[in-house]
Amino acid sequence: MSDTFSWFQHSQHNIVGDNASLWSSEGEPETHAGVTTATPTLVPIVFDNEIGTESAQHAMFLDPRPPPPPCLVPIALPALESNFPVYIHALLRYNSSAAAIYWNTSLPPYTAVVRNLNGPWFHEIATSPLIPSITIRIKRVSRPIVVFPTQIGYPIRIVDVLNAIYVGMREAALEHAGTISETEISLLAAPSYSRNQEIEDAISTEAIRRHFQRRVWWNGLSRSTLEPDVWVLHLRGTSRGRASG
Repeated sequence: MSDTFSWFQHSQHNIVGDNASLWSSEGEPETHAGVTTATPTLVPIVFDNEIGTESAQHAMFLDPRPPPPPCLVPIALPALESNFPVYIHALLRYNSSAAAIYWNTSLPPYTAVVRNLNGPWFHEIATSPLIPSITIRIKRVSRPIVVFPTQIGYPIRIVDVLNAIYVGMREAALEHAGTISETEISLLAAPSYSRNQEIEDAISTEAIRRHFQRRVWWNGLSRSTLEPDVWVLHLRGTSRGRASG
Protein backbone atom coordinates (compact mmCIF):
# COMPACT_ATOMS: atom_id res chain seq x y z
CA MET A 1 0.00 0.00 0.00
CA SER A 2 3.04 2.34 0.34
CA ASP A 3 3.37 2.35 -3.44
CA THR A 4 -0.33 3.16 -3.65
CA PHE A 5 0.03 6.13 -1.33
CA SER A 6 3.09 7.37 -3.22
CA TRP A 7 1.08 7.20 -6.43
CA PHE A 8 -1.74 9.16 -4.77
CA GLN A 9 0.66 11.88 -3.59
CA HIS A 10 2.19 12.17 -7.05
CA SER A 11 -1.26 12.18 -8.69
CA GLN A 12 -2.61 14.76 -6.26
CA HIS A 13 0.39 17.02 -6.91
CA ASN A 14 -0.15 16.75 -10.65
CA ILE A 15 -3.89 17.48 -10.38
CA VAL A 16 -3.38 20.46 -8.12
CA GLY A 17 -0.48 21.73 -10.18
CA ASP A 18 -2.29 21.45 -13.46
CA ASN A 19 -5.43 23.11 -12.06
CA ALA A 20 -3.93 25.62 -9.66
CA SER A 21 -6.51 28.21 -10.59
CA LEU A 22 -9.34 25.91 -9.43
CA TRP A 23 -7.99 23.71 -6.67
CA SER A 24 -5.81 24.21 -3.60
CA SER A 25 -3.86 21.32 -2.12
CA GLU A 26 -4.68 22.41 1.43
CA GLY A 27 -8.27 23.50 0.94
CA GLU A 28 -7.46 27.14 1.72
CA PRO A 29 -9.53 30.06 0.40
CA GLU A 30 -8.48 31.53 -2.93
CA THR A 31 -9.21 34.88 -4.51
CA HIS A 32 -10.36 35.13 -8.14
CA ALA A 33 -11.34 38.48 -9.61
CA GLY A 34 -11.84 39.92 -6.15
CA VAL A 35 -14.08 37.08 -4.96
CA THR A 36 -12.84 34.78 -2.22
CA THR A 37 -13.97 31.18 -2.43
CA ALA A 38 -13.18 28.17 -0.27
CA THR A 39 -11.44 25.46 -2.26
CA PRO A 40 -12.23 21.88 -1.23
CA THR A 41 -9.56 19.42 -0.19
CA LEU A 42 -9.20 16.37 -2.42
CA VAL A 43 -10.01 13.21 -0.47
CA PRO A 44 -8.75 9.89 -1.86
CA ILE A 45 -11.06 6.89 -1.84
CA VAL A 46 -9.19 3.70 -2.78
CA PHE A 47 -10.88 0.40 -3.60
CA ASP A 48 -8.33 -2.38 -3.00
CA ASN A 49 -8.61 -5.12 -5.60
CA GLU A 50 -5.91 -7.24 -3.92
CA ILE A 51 -3.52 -6.84 -6.88
CA GLY A 52 -0.88 -4.83 -5.04
CA THR A 53 -0.26 -1.34 -6.28
CA GLU A 54 -2.77 -1.77 -9.10
CA SER A 55 -5.46 -0.82 -6.56
CA ALA A 56 -4.30 2.75 -7.03
CA GLN A 57 -5.85 2.70 -10.47
CA HIS A 58 -9.25 2.74 -8.73
CA ALA A 59 -8.58 5.89 -6.69
CA MET A 60 -11.38 8.48 -6.63
CA PHE A 61 -11.24 12.08 -5.47
CA LEU A 62 -14.42 13.31 -3.76
CA ASP A 63 -15.42 16.71 -2.45
CA PRO A 64 -15.87 16.29 1.35
CA ARG A 65 -18.47 19.04 1.48
CA PRO A 66 -22.16 18.08 1.17
CA PRO A 67 -23.80 18.89 -2.16
CA PRO A 68 -25.86 22.09 -2.35
CA PRO A 69 -29.60 21.72 -1.72
CA PRO A 70 -31.79 21.39 -4.83
CA CYS A 71 -33.45 24.51 -6.16
CA LEU A 72 -37.12 23.95 -5.42
CA VAL A 73 -39.62 26.15 -7.20
CA PRO A 74 -42.85 26.67 -5.22
CA ILE A 75 -46.01 25.55 -6.99
CA ALA A 76 -49.10 27.68 -6.55
CA LEU A 77 -52.06 25.55 -5.43
CA PRO A 78 -55.58 26.40 -6.55
CA ALA A 79 -57.76 28.27 -4.11
CA LEU A 80 -60.39 26.26 -2.27
CA GLU A 81 -62.97 28.86 -3.19
CA SER A 82 -63.28 30.55 -6.56
CA ASN A 83 -62.99 34.30 -6.79
CA PHE A 84 -65.50 34.32 -9.62
CA PRO A 85 -68.91 32.70 -10.16
CA VAL A 86 -68.97 29.45 -12.11
CA TYR A 87 -71.97 28.42 -14.17
CA ILE A 88 -72.75 24.98 -15.53
CA HIS A 89 -74.32 24.20 -18.88
CA ALA A 90 -78.09 24.60 -18.98
CA LEU A 91 -78.50 20.91 -19.85
CA LEU A 92 -76.82 19.93 -16.57
CA ARG A 93 -78.83 22.22 -14.29
CA TYR A 94 -81.37 21.03 -11.77
CA ASN A 95 -84.99 21.37 -12.81
CA SER A 96 -87.68 20.58 -10.27
CA SER A 97 -90.27 19.83 -12.94
CA ALA A 98 -88.39 18.07 -15.72
CA ALA A 99 -84.65 17.82 -16.28
CA ALA A 100 -83.33 18.51 -19.76
CA ILE A 101 -81.40 15.24 -19.86
CA TYR A 102 -83.39 12.01 -19.80
CA TRP A 103 -81.06 9.46 -18.25
CA ASN A 104 -81.31 6.44 -16.00
CA THR A 105 -77.98 6.76 -14.17
CA SER A 106 -77.81 3.02 -13.55
CA LEU A 107 -77.12 2.68 -17.28
CA PRO A 108 -74.05 3.91 -19.19
CA PRO A 109 -74.07 7.58 -20.29
CA TYR A 110 -74.47 6.74 -23.96
CA THR A 111 -78.10 5.87 -23.16
CA ALA A 112 -78.83 9.49 -22.16
CA VAL A 113 -80.93 11.66 -24.47
CA VAL A 114 -81.97 15.32 -24.40
CA ARG A 115 -85.49 16.61 -24.75
CA ASN A 116 -86.18 18.35 -28.06
CA LEU A 117 -82.54 18.64 -29.01
CA ASN A 118 -80.55 17.01 -31.75
CA GLY A 119 -76.85 17.29 -32.41
CA PRO A 120 -73.61 16.53 -30.55
CA TRP A 121 -74.69 17.96 -27.20
CA PHE A 122 -72.46 15.39 -25.44
CA HIS A 123 -69.39 17.37 -26.39
CA GLU A 124 -70.52 20.84 -25.38
CA ILE A 125 -68.41 22.58 -22.73
CA ALA A 126 -69.78 21.97 -19.23
CA THR A 127 -68.84 25.20 -17.42
CA SER A 128 -68.40 28.91 -17.92
CA PRO A 129 -65.74 30.08 -17.35
CA LEU A 130 -63.50 27.07 -17.90
CA ILE A 131 -62.31 25.39 -14.70
CA PRO A 132 -59.87 22.47 -14.22
CA SER A 133 -62.29 20.25 -12.27
CA ILE A 134 -65.85 19.95 -10.99
CA THR A 135 -66.67 18.49 -7.58
CA ILE A 136 -70.03 16.74 -7.21
CA ARG A 137 -71.76 15.32 -4.14
CA ILE A 138 -74.32 12.52 -4.42
CA LYS A 139 -76.46 11.21 -1.59
CA ARG A 140 -75.37 7.70 -0.54
CA VAL A 141 -71.90 8.21 -2.04
CA SER A 142 -69.41 8.85 0.75
CA ARG A 143 -66.65 10.36 -1.39
CA PRO A 144 -67.03 13.43 -3.58
CA ILE A 145 -66.91 12.80 -7.31
CA VAL A 146 -64.31 14.95 -9.03
CA VAL A 147 -64.70 15.47 -12.76
CA PHE A 148 -61.65 16.09 -14.94
CA PRO A 149 -61.45 16.53 -18.70
CA THR A 150 -60.95 13.28 -20.57
CA GLN A 151 -58.12 14.81 -22.59
CA ILE A 152 -55.37 16.92 -21.07
CA GLY A 153 -55.49 20.48 -22.32
CA TYR A 154 -59.18 20.29 -23.23
CA PRO A 155 -62.14 21.74 -21.28
CA ILE A 156 -64.54 19.62 -19.26
CA ARG A 157 -67.45 18.57 -21.46
CA ILE A 158 -70.91 17.27 -20.64
CA VAL A 159 -69.88 13.71 -21.44
CA ASP A 160 -67.04 13.96 -18.89
CA VAL A 161 -69.55 14.90 -16.20
CA LEU A 162 -71.90 12.03 -17.03
CA ASN A 163 -69.07 9.50 -17.21
CA ALA A 164 -67.66 10.55 -13.84
CA ILE A 165 -71.10 10.33 -12.22
CA TYR A 166 -71.78 6.89 -13.66
CA VAL A 167 -68.40 5.53 -12.54
CA GLY A 168 -68.74 7.05 -9.07
CA MET A 169 -72.24 5.69 -8.51
CA ARG A 170 -71.26 2.28 -9.83
CA GLU A 171 -68.21 2.04 -7.57
CA ALA A 172 -70.19 3.13 -4.51
CA ALA A 173 -72.96 0.63 -5.21
CA LEU A 174 -70.61 -2.31 -5.78
CA GLU A 175 -68.53 -1.48 -2.70
CA HIS A 176 -71.66 -1.38 -0.56
CA ALA A 177 -73.35 -4.44 -2.04
CA GLY A 178 -70.36 -6.74 -2.41
CA THR A 179 -71.94 -9.42 -4.61
CA ILE A 180 -75.54 -10.21 -5.46
CA SER A 181 -77.12 -13.59 -4.79
CA GLU A 182 -76.14 -16.72 -6.72
CA THR A 183 -79.72 -16.99 -8.03
CA GLU A 184 -79.51 -13.54 -9.58
CA ILE A 185 -76.12 -14.34 -11.08
CA SER A 186 -77.63 -17.51 -12.60
CA LEU A 187 -80.40 -15.46 -14.16
CA LEU A 188 -77.91 -12.95 -15.49
CA ALA A 189 -75.87 -15.79 -16.97
CA ALA A 190 -78.83 -16.94 -19.08
CA PRO A 191 -78.36 -17.22 -22.88
CA SER A 192 -79.54 -13.63 -23.34
CA TYR A 193 -76.27 -12.54 -21.69
CA SER A 194 -73.81 -14.13 -24.04
CA ARG A 195 -70.78 -12.03 -23.11
CA ASN A 196 -69.07 -11.40 -19.78
CA GLN A 197 -69.31 -7.64 -20.26
CA GLU A 198 -73.07 -7.84 -20.52
CA ILE A 199 -73.19 -9.85 -17.29
CA GLU A 200 -70.97 -7.31 -15.54
CA ASP A 201 -73.08 -4.40 -16.79
CA ALA A 202 -76.28 -6.08 -15.66
CA ILE A 203 -74.87 -6.77 -12.20
CA SER A 204 -73.70 -3.16 -11.92
CA THR A 205 -77.08 -1.82 -13.02
CA GLU A 206 -78.92 -3.85 -10.40
CA ALA A 207 -76.41 -2.88 -7.71
CA ILE A 208 -76.88 0.82 -8.49
CA ARG A 209 -80.67 0.54 -8.41
CA ARG A 210 -80.59 -1.19 -5.05
CA HIS A 211 -78.01 1.08 -3.45
CA PHE A 212 -79.84 4.24 -4.49
CA GLN A 213 -83.24 2.76 -3.63
CA ARG A 214 -84.47 2.99 -7.23
CA ARG A 215 -83.90 6.75 -7.27
CA VAL A 216 -81.67 6.62 -10.33
CA TRP A 217 -83.19 9.11 -12.77
CA TRP A 218 -81.12 12.18 -13.53
CA ASN A 219 -82.63 15.45 -12.27
CA GLY A 220 -79.72 17.86 -12.68
CA LEU A 221 -77.05 19.64 -10.63
CA SER A 222 -77.45 22.53 -8.21
CA ARG A 223 -74.96 24.48 -6.10
CA SER A 224 -74.24 23.10 -2.66
CA THR A 225 -75.43 25.30 0.20
CA LEU A 226 -72.88 23.72 2.54
CA GLU A 227 -69.63 23.62 0.54
CA PRO A 228 -68.14 26.22 -1.80
CA ASP A 229 -67.41 25.19 -5.38
CA VAL A 230 -69.38 21.96 -4.97
CA TRP A 231 -72.42 20.79 -6.94
CA VAL A 232 -75.12 18.40 -5.75
CA LEU A 233 -76.67 15.78 -8.03
CA HIS A 234 -80.43 15.38 -7.70
CA LEU A 235 -81.98 12.00 -8.47
CA ARG A 236 -85.62 11.00 -8.66
CA GLY A 237 -87.45 7.70 -8.59
CA THR A 238 -89.50 8.04 -11.78
CA SER A 239 -88.66 9.01 -15.33
CA ARG A 240 -91.56 11.55 -15.59
CA GLY A 241 -92.07 10.86 -19.26
CA ARG A 242 -89.67 9.90 -21.97
CA ALA A 243 -87.53 12.55 -23.62
CA SER A 244 -87.40 13.13 -27.31
CA GLY A 245 -84.29 13.68 -29.38
